[in-house]
Amino acid sequence: LHRQHLLGRLLLGGPPEVLAALRAILPRSLSRTIEAEFSGESFAGDADVLLRVADIAERAERAHETELVDRLLDASPNLRVMGWDDTLSALVEGRVHVLFIARGQTASGYACPDGHITVVEQLETCPFCREPVWPVSDLGSWAVGRALYTGASVEFLGATAAERLRPAVVAGSLRY
Repeated sequence: LHRQHLLGRLLLGGPPEVLAALRAILPRSLSRTIEAEFSGESFAGDADVLLRVADIAERAERAHETELVDRLLDASPNLRVMGWDDTLSALVEGRVHVLFIARGQTASGYACPDGHITVVEQLETCPFCREPVWPVSDLGSWAVGRALYTGASVEFLGATAAERLRPAVVAGSLRY
């Protein structure tokens, strides 16, 4: 399963003696993906296990987001963009490697129908092709779509990680 789907994080649960035996026989490639362990009875029901795993997974995801944002903030200024204007420009140019966007955040703006420019401030025409620009009511959705179109990955940030980006609510790590 790990070879087919490249598991990102593994959570182990069960009686302590079973966990110890499992850890001893796990391949190294899987051992590196263990995010957390929890003890539980081998006869625990699915609902109980899912509740425990959901809480652990949520904490792991928040920690992962914070780590990614810290790496972004530590990166060289020429390898990151912050805020709507710079991030939209980098997305149009296809330079964004990872798009970071705070959950629930968006803005309205304008986009060239030929893809030359997307901006927050109102424009009548595209400065490159002189065509009338189109209003975009949800730049957050536009940015996610553009990121995926250009092969970038997207990280939706929870409150703690998003707070580290303030005052920006959107950012990107750059390919070049």
